[in-house]
Amino acid sequence: MPEREKSRPNFEGPDFEGPNFEDLADVVALLRQECPWDKKQTHASLRKHLLEETYETLEAIDRLCEVLGSEQTHQKSTQQIASAKSLCDELGDLLYQVFFHSLLASERDDFDVYDVVASIQAKLIRRHPHVFGNLKVDSEEDLAPHWEAIKKSEGKRESVMDGIPNELPALLYASKVQRKAASLGAKPPQEMVATEIGNVTSEISQSVEFPIDDQTVGRLLFTITQLAAQQGIDSEAALRSAAQDFKDRFRKLEERGEDLATEETRDYLWGG
Repeated sequence: MPEREKSRPNFEGPDFEGPNFEDLADVVALLRQECPWDKKQTHASLRKHLLEETYETLEAIDRLCEVLGSEQTHQKSTQQIASAKSLCDELGDLLYQVFFHSLLASERDDFDVYDVVASIQAKLIRRHPHVFGNLKVDSEEDLAPHWEAIKKSEGKRESVMDGIPNELPALLYASKVQRKAASLGAKPPQEMVATEIGNVTSEISQSVEFPIDDQTVGRLLFTITQLAAQQGIDSEAALRSAAQDFKDRFRKLEERGEDLATEETRDYLWGG
């Protein structure tokens, strides 16, 4: 990879015209040279920070979407401006992680952040022949098999299921497995999903006094995830929303000093 001339930049001097791609690369490189914390970081030590920044970015997205969904006016409110600024900041933190990992790789002469940009640009063009090439599609459903075929032709995957990270939360993992299968036509009929939910819940209701095994609960969760997908619902977001609603109801009871063990409060909490 070509070496760029490196000099200590003056980010507050009269010639500083504002942030750009190369300035950020120089800032990250300077921190790596002179900041004690940055000096000792590795890919492994940064892993938890990348995860934290990702979740903080997702939280900022949720806050902004909540504001955008609740406001009916086209005029930007103070809350919308603040939420957008928060997302901008979190995306910056996430971008810093990309630059830092790229810098660590460049120290081993593996790749640098410019290679990262070139890689994603080439991938986006390669995987969108319906935009940059001659492929004609009428819908996202028409595109799905082409998308998987393109990825498989890149030589990195033997199966459409390859590349699904095991570290994903279970609901996201199940959703991705189901989407991959559906992209090649392996999608269950809607009535089959409803029947399976009925079968599993019947098994559970008949076993109230007995232990229920992991497989039974897993089947129910997996099938509900498929039901959500059929309705265009993000099962992870739906579960998070339900948990948040429960938390809000619980906190109201706490604030009022209610007895949490009464039948009335239990109905309020669990009845939704």
